[in-house]
Amino acid sequence: ALTPTMRAVLGARLGQLPDGVRRLTEVAAVIGRPFSVGLMVSATEIGEHELVDQIDELWRRRIIRDQGLTYDFSHDKLRAVALEMVSPARRRQLHRAVAEAIAVERHKDIDAASPQLAAHYDQAGMVEPAIDAYRVAGARAVAVSALDEAVTMFRRALSLLAEVPRSADRDALELDIRIALGSPLVALQGYGSQGVHQLYERALSLCRKINRPVDPPILRGLGLARLQGCRFDDSSELGQALLDHESHDPIARTEGRYLLGVSAFWRGDLAMARDYLDGAIDAYDVSHRDEHLAL
Repeated sequence: ALTPTMRAVLGARLGQLPDGVRRLTEVAAVIGRPFSVGLMVSATEIGEHELVDQIDELWRRRIIRDQGLTYDFSHDKLRAVALEMVSPARRRQLHRAVAEAIAVERHKDIDAASPQLAAHYDQAGMVEPAIDAYRVAGARAVAVSALDEAVTMFRRALSLLAEVPRSADRDALELDIRIALGSPLVALQGYGSQGVHQLYERALSLCRKINRPVDPPILRGLGLARLQGCRFDDSSELGQALLDHESHDPIARTEGRYLLGVSAFWRGDLAMARDYLDGAIDAYDVSHRDEHLAL
């Protein structure tokens, strides 16, 4: 933790910097991680020669250290104090500039930069770009089984969505985010958790609100949640709804058979359970594995 004495000493050290160099320190603090000269040029719109002179000044004063192709603060507490010295309005402005600079620098693989972009858009008060970036970041986290991170990203997107005016488009976006959140949340908490049940119940109500057919992942999620609560008839109805879904999606139909089979098993109807589960195995296509897992 930063003590008052430490904060005062580090603040005085930063306060001795020339104005241009101090402003560069503010940008570096907002970036919050190692930075390249190219990123700083894009974020500050300072010419490269002038910027290098200012970076050299920071390096000579041991405010930053060289890391090969990038630079970083010599100590995290220096970064923290530098960030504290930036006014809220200026900080939002800098976060926007940094986000735009990252988008330029990482344009060939913009999705990989989505966690950084989401954080900067968020801090800049740019709600809709932040939501989009959090969704991409969440999907990428699911793909590498970083489930806690995925849940954090999707939940932050939902929190920001609360700031968006009510509309059919806004509700459709919330529905898509909740469906995406379902898979990692189930993996962490199980279908029987209250959080998972509430997630799918809200998704179901959104489908009805915007007059959209209930998406297969919602039917399956609710069906397995009902199964955990020993509501086997409800689970069977949802399994049948998957089989009869107007999309005729082979993934939905396979999972519908699975859900009907498991429901029949727990009701004690073993012949019917075997029939449905054999059908699910026959219908299963290994090329759809990733979609089954993601949804």
